[in-house]
Amino acid sequence: MLMRVSSWLHRIGSRRLLQRAIIVPLLSLGLAACRELAATPEPSVSATLLPPAPTSTPAPTPIPPPTLTPTPVLNNLWLDPSGVRVYPDGRLYSGDILSFRVEAQNGSDQDLAHVPVVVNWGSDQVAGEINRIPHGDSASTDFLWVWDTAGLVGTHTVTVTVDSENRTGDPDVSNNIAVIPIELRPGRPVAEIGAQWQTTTGACCTFHYIDGTAAARDLAAIKQTADEAVDYVEERLDIRQNDRLEVYLIDRVLGHGGFAGDHLVISYLDRNYAGGGLVEVFRHEATHLLDHRIARGERPIMLVEGFATYITGGHFTIEPLPERAAMLAPLDAYIPLRELANNFYPSQHETGYLEAGAFIDYLVQRNGYANFMALYDGMQRQPGETDAEMIDREMRGVYGVGLDELEAEWQAYLRTLDTAAEQRDVEYTLAFYDTVRRYQRALDPSAYFLSPWIPDIRQAAARQIVADYLRHPNTPENIALETMLVAADAAFLVEDFDRVEALLASTNTVLAADVVFTDPLAARYLAIVNATLLAGYEPHHITLYAERAEVQATVGGDATLTSLAVAQQAGAWSVQLSR
Repeated sequence: MLMRVSSWLHRIGSRRLLQRAIIVPLLSLGLAACRELAATPEPSVSATLLPPAPTSTPAPTPIPPPTLTPTPVLNNLWLDPSGVRVYPDGRLYSGDILSFRVEAQNGSDQDLAHVPVVVNWGSDQVAGEINRIPHGDSASTDFLWVWDTAGLVGTHTVTVTVDSENRTGDPDVSNNIAVIPIELRPGRPVAEIGAQWQTTTGACCTFHYIDGTAAARDLAAIKQTADEAVDYVEERLDIRQNDRLEVYLIDRVLGHGGFAGDHLVISYLDRNYAGGGLVEVFRHEATHLLDHRIARGERPIMLVEGFATYITGGHFTIEPLPERAAMLAPLDAYIPLRELANNFYPSQHETGYLEAGAFIDYLVQRNGYANFMALYDGMQRQPGETDAEMIDREMRGVYGVGLDELEAEWQAYLRTLDTAAEQRDVEYTLAFYDTVRRYQRALDPSAYFLSPWIPDIRQAAARQIVADYLRHPNTPENIALETMLVAADAAFLVEDFDRVEALLASTNTVLAADVVFTDPLAARYLAIVNATLLAGYEPHHITLYAERAEVQATVGGDATLTSLAVAQQAGAWSVQLSR
């Protein structure tokens, strides 16, 4: 029988389940008692005032302009300096082991294969190649952990060259070189000093994590959640895993928070601006790792991701899939299934997963789980078939009708459902994740889900390399926008969609203005962030009231969350420490 989740459970019991369970003891007063934008004055607190933050909104840290793809030049291969990325992300420090991603542009009318790339620094160099660059497009290659900068400080120069011997017949080799200055700062971020990868084993999984992080702090709760989630998936799939799952917990946002190959990489941190619940991540990614044992042959992406969403019971949260999918057409957000099947990952992310999961939910209701598995298991692609064409043909063999007929039938069913309770939640869920991705592309590009920086994490753990999985852009502007997204995510818990709307509008206003905080709400967040940083704390959650805010913050390399009161007096925000 198809699992159903009540509206009450969806709203109160499951959204962001474990993450909220961990932070609710600290946030419950603010979330239960007040709206974030409430004007009701809070009781005064006996406090010692630390030095106030500047009374005017600080000028934002300069942000590099967006990378612009140069206009293709006919029959020309070229390298733009913006196409060379240096990792770990954020500031670089003496002792970092640097990696490079090199992206070259192909303006010719034919594909280029095996394009040589050389990266030089000092007297050292590393060579590789870009396997294929489609014509009129770009492609990249990575050089992982090739430069150990121990003992070096100051500015150094890296020279990157593509096709130095002109094997491709490039008519203009003058633009095949990029010279990149790299500044190495002395010292290291405090959270990285002495930090190492650790390993522990639970019933379902072997966990790898970095000590001193939120994952290390909450490991017992994470283990319990993982065990319950994997047990749930095993029961639904009627299959038991042969070995423990390998899980890597990282202290930064990458993509939407979870990736699965033959192991799991899960973002677990206090300022998780991408939202989502740990229960759902473990269920979804565990399904990916296990379903290849019951589904052989071709596995079209729409069905793979839809099946994981269906088994999980939702995407980023446990949710009533049919009722939420029924809201997409009225919101003008519905993607026809043929289009979605052929372009799944480039399509609007939440819409794609919701549609795919809800469509499988419908197929199971219509003809049973066994018939769906007959479709999912053993699909074979005929020469030249797209995913949509293969799905259509295979459906005719199992159901007697094709994709278009089943889609029309499904849409007719969705129009019969009562969707009133889901309208604003669906609308703002789409808007929330569009805003997250807009933020990533502007200010945290290595986290963007279509091109994330996820170097070989097994090798990183074996070599005790932690910076690539801890460090990320961390300016006051980054922190302010991320805490606004965290606040919007929390507002979903209490169905405060007016607050969600206000926070998203403010965030997008800042991003549209090239990260200038002229929006009043965003300016308040930035002022609170600056006051908290000035007091020596890093903020992760901000609950904003009329003239004060509750801030959950950490200090130094300690992952312990501390509750702070930040108050505004005479136009200035400052941290108050209780006596």
